[in-house]
Amino acid sequence: MRHWPVGTLRGVHKTGTSPHDVLATVNRRLMIRGMPRRHTALQYAVFDPRSHELRISSAGMPGPFHLCANGCRNLKLSGVPPGLFAAASYETLTLRLQAGDSVLFCTDGITDAFDRKEEQFGIERLQAVCDAQRLASPTVLLERVFAAVESFSCGQEQQDDMAAAVFHFCS
Repeated sequence: MRHWPVGTLRGVHKTGTSPHDVLATVNRRLMIRGMPRRHTALQYAVFDPRSHELRISSAGMPGPFHLCANGCRNLKLSGVPPGLFAAASYETLTLRLQAGDSVLFCTDGITDAFDRKEEQFGIERLQAVCDAQRLASPTVLLERVFAAVESFSCGQEQQDDMAAAVFHFCS
């Protein structure tokens, strides 16, 4: 996987920094003619501490998952990974957070992890872990997610990366 330097997205500020604008800019940059076909999967979020709103766009990733006192909800954002189709467009979900809320972002390597019977860990298992840990600290939540995937896979070698991050709103 290639990591793009921050300077690559310099033009973003001219069109705006909304999550869907950022993903659209990434898509345009990856579609430049003459370059080998490249694509990526990502989620992009912007938090406004004044309004407590988290604006999220997604492209080719599961979730994200909103964890609050009432439980865990899969936000089910969808979007085509940037670099595959020139006409791709992206929507932005606005989520108003309360103190103590968290949002889990993760790669599909977590949901696509498989066990010895080739069964996938899946969205439902991940959501169940998140629901059970909805009040946990971000560190504990991530520990429990990775422990659940490891326990499920019983040491089976995985073919995809596994990464996760938690945004936790403290107020």
